[in-house]
Amino acid sequence: MTDRTSGSACEVHIDEANKTVRKRVHFNDQGVENGHDKLWYEIKYLQRMNKETRFFPKVLGWFYQDGYLNLDLEYLYNGESLADIILDGGTSTKYIGGSLSFILDRLFQDFYKQENATPNPGYWQDCYIERTRRRVNVALRLIAQRFPKWTTLKSCIEDGIVINGIYYAGIEKYMSYLRADEHLLSRIAIANTYRSHHDLIPENILVSRGADRISDFKLIDPRGDEETGQNNRHFIYDMGKMLFGLDCYGLFRRGYHSGRFDNFSFSKIGDRSFRLSFDWESIAVKHLISAQDIFERKLGSIYEARFGSIEDLRLQLLFSFACMYIPDVPCRMIDEQDEDLALIFYARGCMILHKLFLYVYGRDIFSSDQDGRRFDMWPTEAQNGQ
Repeated sequence: MTDRTSGSACEVHIDEANKTVRKRVHFNDQGVENGHDKLWYEIKYLQRMNKETRFFPKVLGWFYQDGYLNLDLEYLYNGESLADIILDGGTSTKYIGGSLSFILDRLFQDFYKQENATPNPGYWQDCYIERTRRRVNVALRLIAQRFPKWTTLKSCIEDGIVINGIYYAGIEKYMSYLRADEHLLSRIAIANTYRSHHDLIPENILVSRGADRISDFKLIDPRGDEETGQNNRHFIYDMGKMLFGLDCYGLFRRGYHSGRFDNFSFSKIGDRSFRLSFDWESIAVKHLISAQDIFERKLGSIYEARFGSIEDLRLQLLFSFACMYIPDVPCRMIDEQDEDLALIFYARGCMILHKLFLYVYGRDIFSSDQDGRRFDMWPTEAQNGQ
């Protein structure tokens, strides 16, 4: 029996012998946001998806017991995920590329079906900007109530952070600027709603290995329609989540849980000042950089074939990606309860936002590196002068 918890307050119990998974949450446990309700909405969504698609594990049953909401699911593929294939080093870049292409082809052919709900005209504001603001407030509340000694994280959020010698202002300045840019938000407005997963990171894609690529996959831990709102469902959210997962999400968390930080280095060098670098000789880092490139090129080809143009795809994708890291900070606070891990997620989020501002506006007025000349997404120790 294997157990784990998550930022949604769910406990996960895996019974490998009987090939079942039980997720449960206490009625009063809220996690980052509405833990009980999240699981309830997931149950309803999975029941619908089991009727409409073959992309999810089967719901074996659900029930209340001793104040807990329980969900039983089938346990598949020995729990191996796409993240395992990418990060564990036992496969080739070609295998990873073939697997990513297979997954994207299947999703866009059979899963991402247009739905009838009228799209939310404030989709980008509500699902990205306001979600970031809301999660930042959760992080600050957690610091005040549970982690009062985490003064560095609080100062970085409110007053700004320095990463590899580059200053990034407090997150609210970035969010306010994006929120006020009506031209940008209208340019990337969504025209339709689609069936979607809403938490599509590689860890949530269970895979069955084949000879040259994975042979099958199932999606786990989706967000239900009633949690997100049906008018906020769109595949671009899933694609932004995938980029988040193909960036450093798994790298950072596995480093923390294994106690091994040989793929990257994150150290404090002064007041609100940090150094982040990556080992380019690491198989995991090589695989992530390659996987991102393969993913973006494959998505571009699918998008062009389906919609005839990729003019705004890169902008939508980067905007979505840029608003994934910082909302995850309170999840890391609850799950790992480690300030350094929360800080590295916050730092990486600032770097992605910087990249977005450089792409959209050609400069970042909230950074000491306004023109991007000193910016590197994957800096090495040598580049940082270590």
